[in-house]
Amino acid sequence: MWHAREIAVDNCKVDSGGDRPAVVMPLGMKHWGGASRFLLGLTAVVVLAACGPPYRIVRYATPNPLRGAARIVVDHASYEGLSVGNEPLPVYFSHRSPEQQASFQADQAAMAERFFEHLAERNPGRIIPAPAADAATLHLRINVFFMEPGVYAYIFSRATEVRASVRIVAPDGQILDEIALHATVQAGGFNPSSGQRFRQAGNVLADHVTAYIEDRTVLRARLERRSATPPM
Repeated sequence: MWHAREIAVDNCKVDSGGDRPAVVMPLGMKHWGGASRFLLGLTAVVVLAACGPPYRIVRYATPNPLRGAARIVVDHASYEGLSVGNEPLPVYFSHRSPEQQASFQADQAAMAERFFEHLAERNPGRIIPAPAADAATLHLRINVFFMEPGVYAYIFSRATEVRASVRIVAPDGQILDEIALHATVQAGGFNPSSGQRFRQAGNVLADHVTAYIEDRTVLRARLERRSATPPM
């Protein structure tokens, strides 16, 4: 049975003195003097914001579902409730030609493909495509609900943005973890087409998911080992 809890941190180090409460701080701050460490307490909100993860936790389960999970199946991307810019997809398509609609759908497919490829590259041996799974394998499901193509016109540009949710789902369909993602890709002469930028956004989303996986496996395990270490 899994239960919901709060979130961990990313790119931070925990300084724990035995049974004292752990203090989250950026790497290297452990060796600061007493006055500086006092300032840490006064600026805790700023510090936590600076070393926060590149995703937002919606929920996560305990015990940790990723602990000991050898493989994660990545299901096909979904686009439930998708808005393009400030318009729902059907409205956006209503004033686009069939060719423009087909081009946008091709961009969607290319972004999803790049997301999976880069996620597999960042997590070798752990990420596998659907439906190659057994009854005990966890599933990762991404739903993209916002896409802003952006624009590049030499004298004017607008960034491409993608917002999505990612869920870790148990074999029985129970939602275990859920995170929210936001990828922004600036438009410029090096990526003038929205298709290029959407593919780059796929890479960014995969990097964010990789950070989450590392937090839930490597970093979380390290923090738990630290908290279990008896004081010197």
